[in-house]
Amino acid sequence: MKNVYDSYVQGLYQRYGYLAAWLPNTRVALGDVGVLEGKLFKRKTSLGALGVKFKVRPGDKPLLFNDDTKSGFKIKPKAAVVTGPGLPVEDAGLSIDFTSEGAFLFHAMDCYVDEIEDKVTIGKTLTLAYQRKEWELDWVVVDTLVRAGSTTILISNSRDAKLELKAKAGIDSLNLAKIDAGITVHAQRGDITKFLGEKGLTPLFRLSRFRRSWVEWLLGKPPTIHFGGTMERSVATTPPDDEVLEAAIPDMS
Repeated sequence: MKNVYDSYVQGLYQRYGYLAAWLPNTRVALGDVGVLEGKLFKRKTSLGALGVKFKVRPGDKPLLFNDDTKSGFKIKPKAAVVTGPGLPVEDAGLSIDFTSEGAFLFHAMDCYVDEIEDKVTIGKTLTLAYQRKEWELDWVVVDTLVRAGSTTILISNSRDAKLELKAKAGIDSLNLAKIDAGITVHAQRGDITKFLGEKGLTPLFRLSRFRRSWVEWLLGKPPTIHFGGTMERSVATTPPDDEVLEAAIPDMS
């Protein structure tokens, strides 16, 4: 049985091709260095702390991420109504019924995608760092990052959970991350992790690591293995022709 975070990380990767921060409010920064433990990134240090300088290519076009597949939950809107003559207007709202553990809703607006500018140069720099014993072969580095202006994330940690939300300005079920909506929790059933209109999260990112060919070269492994015979012990003295880094993607099965 999958953990809740497995479903969340895998679901967002399948949807957008980005890894997800866990917990969702964990701060991730470009140049963070760490390891992959299952589907999770565990930070250990940073390029800056290791003395590796890099330039940032900042995003300049805002994006909206809204997981609208509705897998594992149902949304029912509720219109604002007047309760009676001379009585106040009842707030508009909606109810979200989660049908399975690990089901989640992810809405993030005013998002910008930042990247490390020259990954080729960084790869060569990290090769030298490894040779100085300042870099581990299983380390990965955050090379792409999504900065969100406002994020709403709802994750069901139990079966048959339910959340009722309300807002003075009305609620757009396709964008629950709107800051000015003033969304609040009216009622809840079950265990739900909630981030409502949270500002400044870094919910999505991508990682790079040494390519397999470069790992073998750095380790001084022989270039070929003769099955049924002897292993060729000659070691290439020149580095591989391909780029040093490749995408680091955990097993999503």
